[in-house]
Amino acid sequence: MRLRFLISTTVFLLLILSSCELIVIGEKYSKPIPAPSRSDSYGVIALWKLELDSGNTLAACDMLSGINGEKLLAIDQYELEFELARINNILSQRQVTSVQSDSLSETKWKYIVEYGYTKKFSFITSLQDSVWSLSSWEQLY
Repeated sequence: MRLRFLISTTVFLLLILSSCELIVIGEKYSKPIPAPSRSDSYGVIALWKLELDSGNTLAACDMLSGINGEKLLAIDQYELEFELARINNILSQRQVTSVQSDSLSETKWKYIVEYGYTKKFSFITSLQDSVWSLSSWEQLY
């Protein structure tokens, strides 16, 4: 009888201790999230996504540039506005789950960003007159 009580108590305690975290040793590692700004190569991607999430495709178009970093013409921005609305529907409030970066030169960076574990985009950012902008993007899957 005593052995049966000891076994049932042990099983009960093991179930309770394994189901909740009572003691935390050390701190949980978390990566710093960069602030959305145009003064950082990844910050311009975060700002662009923030503008798309808020439905402001005009401001998102303003952050785009040509391949060499030159500002897009107004007609090119107008043509890209519908493409950005389509990308907004694809990404629609998804959080960033993975970021891979590669420096192409001092003024160009390539980022592969995964949104919500399902959508992956490749971005190339370029620095022109101390302001970062998106030169190109491509949906990988």
